Amino acid sequence: MKNFICFGGFLRKKYLYFDVPEYLADSLFIKHRVTVHYEKGDWRKEGEPYIAIGCWVKKKDSKRFEEALGELNNKMLLCGHKDYEDWCRKFLVDIHPDMKDTE
Repeated sequence: MKNFICFGGFLRKKYLYFDVPEYLADSLFIKHRVTVHYEKGDWRKEGEPYIAIGCWVKKKDSKRFEEALGELNNKMLLCGHKDYEDWCRKFLVDIHPDMKDTE
């Protein structure tokens, strides 16, 4: 399940990932020992339960960062956010229809 978009980069990779206002992913980044540099603010749409967060990580840390985000779906389920996976899938397909074929 993909819950982020990676924009690549030479020494660092930029990401946009999806979380809740309580920032459940933060503890996963700590667990995986990844330093995350956040963009200023996050993006929220009124009435939506999830937020988009922009950040970047060093390229050498990108694998651990993506592993941490891979655990986020389970954490969302444990915290009662049962539609997180479907919401991410729909969002990503809406902005990039070719992503439907990459699952």
